Amino acid sequence: MAKWFDFLRRLRQTFLIFNLTIDIINENDLFKHDWRKRSKAQVLQYVFLKWTLACLVGLFTGLIATLINLAVENIAGYKLLAVGHFLTQERYVTGLMVLAGANLGLTLVASVLCIWLDLW
Repeated sequence: MAKWFDFLRRLRQTFLIFNLTIDIINENDLFKHDWRKRSKAQVLQYVFLKWTLACLVGLFTGLIATLINLAVENIAGYKLLAVGHFLTQERYVTGLMVLAGANLGLTLVASVLCIWLDLW
């Protein structure tokens, strides 16, 4: 048990070394020093560009989220039609297999895309 506590103590000390607050304070002082050199027009231009960029990021994020939502709704509709077709014919096992296969295939595509984008 003492070895376990010793391991945890050394692990805690290791993570205390990687405290990044000192770097943030130094960078912030340099930023303030650089900020004082700028004219009021440059400060206004910086603030305007910063908010414009934030607005564009928000707009593009909303647009992409809307397109993803439309795609998910369409895929769910197609799955519902396919499964409903088999259920009306009283082919319940086939409907279940189609639903499970579609979900498995979509999950496989999503995982391959995530891995591919992570490696890219």
